[in-house]
Amino acid sequence: MGEDSRPDSSSAVWGLLVVLPLAYLLSIGPAVYFMKKLHASSAVSDTMGVVYAPVLWLYDNTSLHKPLDRYANWWEELADRP
Repeated sequence: MGEDSRPDSSSAVWGLLVVLPLAYLLSIGPAVYFMKKLHASSAVSDTMGVVYAPVLWLYDNTSLHKPLDRYANWWEELADRP
């Protein structure tokens, strides 16, 4: 009959392998926002340090330092707005 236009499962898996790490990386921005806005306790800050340890490693050890810094600062500035 006709060609099946559904993507095959390998395309979906490859898509997830790209999208999920990117979403995780970018989720640090809203995390910074809520930590700042809600005046997070040190226990919450410690937990976030564990959750985002891979992102912090990227920040400290790769050329993503400057872009991650700008991105987190942008979210922090948003939290400072009334």
